[in-house]
Amino acid sequence: LYSLCAYYSDNKEYDNMIKCYDMYNSCSSKVIEHFIGLYYKDLNDIGNMFKHFKKGIDGYSSESMIAMGNYYKELNDFHDMDKYYEIAIKNYSNEVFYEYGKYYHDIHDNKNMQKYINIAINKDYNLGYSFLGNYYKDKDEKKMLNYYTKGCKNNDVLSIYYLGLYYFSKNDFTNSIKYFKISYDMNAEIYNTQDIMYLMFCYEKMNNIDNMIKYRKIGMEKN
Repeated sequence: LYSLCAYYSDNKEYDNMIKCYDMYNSCSSKVIEHFIGLYYKDLNDIGNMFKHFKKGIDGYSSESMIAMGNYYKELNDFHDMDKYYEIAIKNYSNEVFYEYGKYYHDIHDNKNMQKYINIAINKDYNLGYSFLGNYYKDKDEKKMLNYYTKGCKNNDVLSIYYLGLYYFSKNDFTNSIKYFKISYDMNAEIYNTQDIMYLMFCYEKMNNIDNMIKYRKIGMEKN
């Protein structure tokens, strides 16, 4: 149910998300309160946003702590952002170091950005690999590929997807297909349209019409 709520929240399918929430709430769980908070945030209903984030925080949900911190970051209230990020750290969140890294990247403090993203990586928050890969994308191709490759080995699906894009840009369609297939398999339940689209393009470039049609049909069925 948690993963399903996350899926519906990310895709703004709020009616289905609320149904999942009701099922979870019947078990007195606090773990998805931040999804409901994000729903009210999108509606600009800040009172209910605070209400549900607070329920999540009271239930020791690191996601709610980070969501509160991110809300204050958007307001440029870095004091309160830091307050809730620090609460998340005390709650043993690894993701919050990644969020700190993003914050320092936004203010162009690359030294602290790398410090916190590497802390996140060392704590097995593997999205840090793709973040650093993207950071080096226009600066150092070798470092970019190094981070994407490490991310691939550590099941960072974004690193795998970006490797597919990289090889596609180099007209290396064999390797591009390899990584897009891995990415698609990892995202099959939530349906990654980009993977399917690029797989279709790769097979078209290779004049492999049967597989091009196969992935076109998959795309059409999902829609």
